[in-house]
Amino acid sequence: MKIELISDHMAEEGLHMYVDIMPPLEFLREKGFTKKEIPMVRVRALIDTGAKTCAIDRSIVTALGVPPYKSTPVKTPLFTTVSEVYQLIYKIPGKEEYFPVIAVAADLKADDCKALIGRDFLQYCRLTYDGAEETGTLEILK
Repeated sequence: MKIELISDHMAEEGLHMYVDIMPPLEFLREKGFTKKEIPMVRVRALIDTGAKTCAIDRSIVTALGVPPYKSTPVKTPLFTTVSEVYQLIYKIPGKEEYFPVIAVAADLKADDCKALIGRDFLQYCRLTYDGAEETGTLEILK
């Protein structure tokens, strides 16, 4: 499956796509959610090949009601900080593709993208970044 990525101003803003973010299966089972009750948040996500793991804005975990499962040091370009870590599922809207990910909480409220797609997600994909044409595709290989 190939997904055409969003690239408004690719050199400035990178490549984006929409993802539905939901709690992990263990959390859903523990809370007794039915399929129709599963909490899900759709966000615009930035493809970030420099990120080891995915990241999400703190408002997403608040909306989902998911507790962190640990805290860990997170390196940024400027410093290292400690952040909560969440087990989540990224789902491609309109498809039956689910990706269990580890996501660190971040302050993304000032950004258009409320999630980052890191290498833990990208390991299942082939990413094409065509700077000359300002296009990109993500091919799911898993």
